Amino acid sequence: MSNQGGSAGGHDFVRPFIMTGGRTVSRKLDMRLETLVRRIESKPVDATMPSEKVHVVTHCSRPMSVAEIAAELNLVVGVVKILVEDLVESGHVEVFVDDAESTLDEDLDMLTRISNKIRSL
Repeated sequence: MSNQGGSAGGHDFVRPFIMTGGRTVSRKLDMRLETLVRRIESKPVDATMPSEKVHVVTHCSRPMSVAEIAAELNLVVGVVKILVEDLVESGHVEVFVDDAESTLDEDLDMLTRISNKIRSL
């Protein structure tokens, strides 16, 4: 009985490695959990595409976050990020990166300048 459990655990470890082609981090895109992914309808799914990528594409007919995709497909977020990056490169999906962090930095900088001006009065 323990041999079956051990082989299943090994299979669970190897499968994500195969899905990502051995990659553990994205090369180009800096995706976060809330990054939205949407299918590009004009790009048909290739018959030779791995099933995990097909599942990502089909789940993204409406915009979905990276976290939602991972939960729906029962995959690790890191694996989903790499699959999405591959699908962006192949033109099957597009991502909407929220630049809220830089906007927050700009807002904080402006508030700091205003505060400094008020103190100088």
